[in-house]
Amino acid sequence: MKQTIPVFEDHFQYMDWHKNKTLGWDIKGDGAKSYWKTTGKKWRKAGGDLNLAKAAFLELYPEMLRNNRHGDIERIWSVLYEQMTNIGEVEPSTQGERLWDTRTIQHNFFPSMIENDRHRKSHVKLVDFVHQAGAFKEGYASRIDVASKIYEDYRMADIGAKQNLAFTKRELRANNMTMEQVVENLPYMMTFFEKQGHKLIPFPEGDYEEYQLGDTSQQVIMAKVMESIRGKDGWEDANMWTSFRRSSDGEGLEVIIMAGNQDQHDFETVGRMHYNKDGKNIPLIIENADMWKMLKAAHSTHWRDAMNDPWEMNVAERRKMLPAVSWGLGLGQDTLKEKISQWFHKGTVVTDSDGKETRKFWGTKGQDSYLSIPNWGIEMFDPRAFEYESIIKPFWEKHGHLSDKDFEEAWEMERIKNTYTFEDRHMKWWEEQFRSLIAPPGGMPGYGVVPHEAKWIGERAYDAIPSL
Repeated sequence: MKQTIPVFEDHFQYMDWHKNKTLGWDIKGDGAKSYWKTTGKKWRKAGGDLNLAKAAFLELYPEMLRNNRHGDIERIWSVLYEQMTNIGEVEPSTQGERLWDTRTIQHNFFPSMIENDRHRKSHVKLVDFVHQAGAFKEGYASRIDVASKIYEDYRMADIGAKQNLAFTKRELRANNMTMEQVVENLPYMMTFFEKQGHKLIPFPEGDYEEYQLGDTSQQVIMAKVMESIRGKDGWEDANMWTSFRRSSDGEGLEVIIMAGNQDQHDFETVGRMHYNKDGKNIPLIIENADMWKMLKAAHSTHWRDAMNDPWEMNVAERRKMLPAVSWGLGLGQDTLKEKISQWFHKGTVVTDSDGKETRKFWGTKGQDSYLSIPNWGIEMFDPRAFEYESIIKPFWEKHGHLSDKDFEEAWEMERIKNTYTFEDRHMKWWEEQFRSLIAPPGGMPGYGVVPHEAKWIGERAYDAIPSL
């Protein structure tokens, strides 16, 4: 195949070329996204280790630019375009450890969000080239060290699907959430639709249009799917569970049904969740902006609930009881409205380099640990960026004119109707009829944030790991 990518003299020329081709690397829109995908496919189709590595680099390149990683870009670019032509032979004595590291790179880092084997392999080649060239010097002796550096812009979550979910640290910071908080609140993607009055229905994977509700219920259909699954060799004890995958645009989420042996990492996608609206069954796909709105609404429950304890409510009414001789009657205690008002107007106003005024709370926005109050500190710490921007500010601007009593009622109504309440998390079940067939999100082992060590292989039994 004739290669359409030109030869560059330096990485600055490389950057300029891509900016021109996309009309700006950070332009939003289908044109730019299509360009990156198409160009990466050309590299992979061209074949050869070096082309695969270049395709992987191109995939990471926009996010590296957004995070001003120009030094890292220059090092990687010089390896792929100036220094290397092939990857050297692997020493026999290191083949076992190499297989282990390859498995870790493919299943615990950014490549774990990719389903296609050849596509994943391109990232292994990228790590190999950069590691062999010693592009990152001190502290990056192993392939895992190099992978940690290359993929430092991403956090991964194992949610029981064939691919992990990847979120950039940049988008987590922009939404004032940590990866752990995202994983905890993912199940609200389903609860939200239930609370809107939509019935949730699983459909087998494939041409779901043929499975419209008729004389045969979806419970019977999914039971037949389970029967078929357990008829496969080695899957006699298989289970079905709910999980997530990125939507086709790579930005949102889709709720799916998995089946197989989760503890052996042997499973496949067998269905998709739908919601029924106006008699029509629609795939449960959530766009990026709505996804973040739901996640933030779900996480806000903890703080909203803590501010709404029974002994803290009706303070204004208790103050009317004379004589107000104790704290319990409201002496010295703020009403909910007074607390929210103080926090709304509190904080040091700082001005950034562009002249934009922002509020600065305890902690800094630049570190994940300071994005929001940890659950154990809700009763002790002042609000941070998440609480102010996602709860206090919008609620005060909408309800700040209400009386103390009405303000409290609006707060409680918002918590019940539009957040992931304690009752939602622990006392309810989506669609009781499917309870015996399909486990809810997080109902299977291994669900959580992915560390950067191989976690689902029990021990370093190199001979047991298939060649990749």
